[in-house]
Amino acid sequence: NKNVSGSLSAGLPTARGHIEGPLGKKTTFIAAARATYSDWLLGLLPEESEYRNGTASFYDISAGVTHKFNGKNTLQLNGYYSDDAFSFSVDTSYRYRNMNVSLKWNSNFNERNSMEATAGYDKYGYVTVDDFNPSQAYEMSYDIGQIYTKAKFRTLLNDEHSLVYGADVLHYDIVPGRYLPYGNSSLAVPKIMEKENAVEGAIYMSDVWNVSEKLSADCGVRFSMFNSDKFYCGPEIRLSGRYILKDGVSLKLGFNSMRQYIHMLSNTVSISPTDTWKLSDKELKPQSGWQLAGGLYASVFRNRVDASVEVYYKRMRNYLDYKS
Repeated sequence: NKNVSGSLSAGLPTARGHIEGPLGKKTTFIAAARATYSDWLLGLLPEESEYRNGTASFYDISAGVTHKFNGKNTLQLNGYYSDDAFSFSVDTSYRYRNMNVSLKWNSNFNERNSMEATAGYDKYGYVTVDDFNPSQAYEMSYDIGQIYTKAKFRTLLNDEHSLVYGADVLHYDIVPGRYLPYGNSSLAVPKIMEKENAVEGAIYMSDVWNVSEKLSADCGVRFSMFNSDKFYCGPEIRLSGRYILKDGVSLKLGFNSMRQYIHMLSNTVSISPTDTWKLSDKELKPQSGWQLAGGLYASVFRNRVDASVEVYYKRMRNYLDYKS
C-alpha cells in the first residue's frame, strides 16, 4: 500500500506477471496475467507425432481494487477472465471461458457486530466446432450464468455464544445448448434449446457455543428455497462439536443435511470440457442427503505433524445417473 511493485516470470510452457500498489492514500490495486505458448511446443514434436499439428492456448487475467473508507469499512472490487482453446485433431476444436466479477463490503459496526455483503456475476461457457465434413460442419455451445447477492452478519453475544446469520439470493440463467451450422457450406439444421431460469434463496443462522475450555459446539439451520417452473424448499441442519482430550488431541463429531437444486451432466463419451448443468424442475427433483462424520485429531512430534483418523456415513436421495 506504499509502493508500486510487480513480478514477471517465464518458463518453458507459460509466462506470468503481476503489478500492485497504491491508488491514493486509502486505495490499493492488484492485477495479474498468465499465458501459455503451447502451440510453439507442439510444433517441436517429432513429425510422426499425432499431436504435432494440434493447437493449445490458455490465458487468464485478474484484477482487484480495495478501498478502506476508515478502520471499520472496506470495499473490494474483483474480476477474473480466462480463455482456453485446444484441438488435437484437424477437424474438432474446443474452447471454453470463465468470467466473474464481485463487489464485497466489509463493515465492523463495533466490537461485537460485523457484516459482510457481496454481490457478483459468474459465467461459464464452451464452444465445440466439428468441420471434418464441410456439408455437416457444426458449432455447438453452452452457457451458464448466475447473478447473486449475499449478506452475512456476526454478533458476539458473550464469551460463550457467537451468532452467524444472513441471507443469500441467486438467479440462474442457462442456455442448455445451441447447435448451429459452421461455415458457408454447412447444411446442418440449427437447433437452439429453450433457456432455463430459476431463483434460489436461503436464510440461515448458527450459534458457536463454547461450553467449556474443552468442549465447543456449532449448531445451525439454513432454510433454502428454489423456484423455476416448480417451487421447492426445505431446511438444512448442521450440528458439530469438538472435545479436547488433552493438549494437541481432540475428538470431533458432526452431522449436516444438504439440498442441491442444480445437477451436473458429464460427457462420458469423449475427453472434452463439455460438462453441462441442468436445473431442477417438475420432472427432476432436487438432490438431498445427510452425512454423519467423526474423527480423532492429534498434533504429534512437537506439533510438527498433524495426524487424523476419520470416518463418515452418507446417504443421498434423487441422485441422478445419465445415459451417454
